Amino acid sequence: MCFNLKSIFGKKSDERKTEIHLSGELEFDTHADFYCTNLINSIILFSFNTDELEKLAGPSFNPMPELETEIDYAFVPVCFETIFRNKLIDFSNKGELLEFKTKVDIVPKEIWDWEFIKATKNWS
Repeated sequence: MCFNLKSIFGKKSDERKTEIHLSGELEFDTHADFYCTNLINSIILFSFNTDELEKLAGPSFNPMPELETEIDYAFVPVCFETIFRNKLIDFSNKGELLEFKTKVDIVPKEIWDWEFIKATKNWS
């Protein structure tokens, strides 16, 4: 039995890291549309007022946890970067989106509740 050990061990570490990095990007790229949809849906949810969010509420959908968790998932760095690498959202919007996420992150956990959405300045 003959093995081509050069093909296994002949590559430099940097070449292997590049290949691994690129294959990882390609894996994320296959889901780029999903990441983009998730980001857009999160922003849409944040644009709704209390009445609109309450209309969405149902046995299988609670908008409050969705607001909180989906926005975090939408901005996971590798997913967020994949959206721009695949040019699904123009790069010129990246800074504004990151600024929006920063503002969301500032909202204290205590006011992630229906009663505070109307009454709290951070939600407007």
